[in-house]
Amino acid sequence: MSFASARARMRESVSMLRITWEKAGEQWTDEQHQLLGDRYISPLQSVLKTAESALETMDEVILRVKRDCG
Repeated sequence: MSFASARARMRESVSMLRITWEKAGEQWTDEQHQLLGDRYISPLQSVLKTAESALETMDEVILRVKRDCG
């Protein structure tokens, strides 16, 4: 799996999770839903950006190694 496809899969997974979470929130409206959303779902966008940045860096390093080492 390439790093580009890994980034795309992560992005898609986070998007699907957020959509599913929002749909669940239509029926599940208590404090626990809010707490879990605040603690785990909301921070995902920031975590995703960090992971994407790391994958981009690793991709650049591997390309450089391949270029330098043949």
